[in-house]
Amino acid sequence: MREMIKKYQGPLKQYTIEASGDKIKEFYKVLQPLVPEAKNVPKQEFYHCADFSGGTLLLSSMQEPSSESKDLLMRSASVFDLAYRRLLDLKKAEAQAREAQIEVALERVRAKAMAMQKPDELKGVALELRQQLGTLEQEDLETCAIHLYEESPDYFISWAAMRSPKSA
Repeated sequence: MREMIKKYQGPLKQYTIEASGDKIKEFYKVLQPLVPEAKNVPKQEFYHCADFSGGTLLLSSMQEPSSESKDLLMRSASVFDLAYRRLLDLKKAEAQAREAQIEVALERVRAKAMAMQKPDELKGVALELRQQLGTLEQEDLETCAIHLYEESPDYFISWAAMRSPKSA
């Protein structure tokens, strides 16, 4: 396993590792929790690796892979690299969409706060905060409260909005 990581970090884009003895035992020790059916450790195995920008595609066999198998794996890694980059793009787009949702929710709370004309309208801000946090899929959110500690250090003024019993 360590050899595979070192080779991945090296200059080669494809390489074959021959494993036997302690090396193959180490590999199967790591593999076993991931693939429980991999119980029988062979005496020897070949791991041909083809790297892509985010990792490695691995072909394992009991004999040295043929040139054609190596070429196919390398071509597959090139194609998989496109899929991997698409995955990263999708993750980035999801993060940006989530950030936009948060900004919209915060802007709605800001707008409600800026529209206040009287102090008792703060309860509407608490309700808007609760509703907007609810739209952000905060399932465990029961109550949103605003506490003001301005009149006395011994107590506070509070406005709260609770989850509707229908949505519980």
